[in-house]
Amino acid sequence: MTERGSGLAPFAPVLVGAVIAVAGMTGAGLLLNQGAGLLRAAVSILALQCAALAAGSWAAEPPSGDTEGEGLRGWWVASLLAMTLAAALSAWWQLRGLPAVPMATGAVFGLLVGLPQVALGGVATRLGQGAASPTLLLAGAAAGFLLSGLVLLPLLAPPTVYFLCVTALAAAAAMHATQVPEAPPAPHAGAVAGFPGGPGGEGP
Repeated sequence: MTERGSGLAPFAPVLVGAVIAVAGMTGAGLLLNQGAGLLRAAVSILALQCAALAAGSWAAEPPSGDTEGEGLRGWWVASLLAMTLAAALSAWWQLRGLPAVPMATGAVFGLLVGLPQVALGGVATRLGQGAASPTLLLAGAAAGFLLSGLVLLPLLAPPTVYFLCVTALAAAAAMHATQVPEAPPAPHAGAVAGFPGGPGGEGP
């Protein structure tokens, strides 16, 4: 079964790649602004994001024979929920500050940075089964890094950036949904089992 998509469908991987980069940069900015050592904080951020993406990619890897669309809807929903939670946590972080207990701080940071990347890794893995999707994902990530570093983070608060990521993910899901599977051609009207041209017969 093939898919017929609209002109917007190829932009879905671009938006997902951009959200991966923007969400990662936003979480990194929150941690680096807490006064932790720059090298230690940067290593922690990169390790967590890479591990989270790898976990999401592993969890979303389809069994042999599965198609791209099977299970993708669940990963879309998970990524939207995770990003919404990150927006709420970042707003709470800015209003109330981090918990005094180090373990609680780590849990908040894991939910803020790790959980969205796990869900996004699952979406990216499912989208990456298309021929051009890996290239488009990387192009979107490059654009996301530039956009977050030059425009979004200098001008907007982290909760606002996360809510923009939610909007971008919803748009990407809608774009990808425009890829409508094409039905296989109908069998010949005169095809009957056991007769020439039928399922059990031989052709002329």
